[in-house]
Amino acid sequence: MPRRLLASIAYGLALWLFGIVEGTAVLAMPRLASLPELPGISRNLAISLPILVAWTSILPWIARRCIAGAPDPADEGRRVGFTLAATVILLDVLVIALALQAGAGFFAYALLWLAYGLLVAIPWLAGRRMARAA
Repeated sequence: MPRRLLASIAYGLALWLFGIVEGTAVLAMPRLASLPELPGISRNLAISLPILVAWTSILPWIARRCIAGAPDPADEGRRVGFTLAATVILLDVLVIALALQAGAGFFAYALLWLAYGLLVAIPWLAGRRMARAA
């Protein structure tokens, strides 16, 4: 496997683990765990918003690390983004939806899909910016 692909998978795993730790921490605090659901938006904003902020903050750095030295940074950014998203979505399906039995309802919230979209968009945009700068 190419080095960039393995790095993207590893970073995807790290981002997913951050989400798991954040979710576990929130659910361990009764006041935060009992926050009301925003139907269609988020099951628990105390989990969703910190993940969105953290991922949006760290993704440009991850993208630059994975794309650096690529012959076509824009194309590599797209590949990195799709690899990150595929890794996180696959782990969500296998662990949260299936193993933890959250079911398909776990995927019914807009902020989750926004987060998945950011996993693709930010590395792709970073790659395009790096291509223009070269």
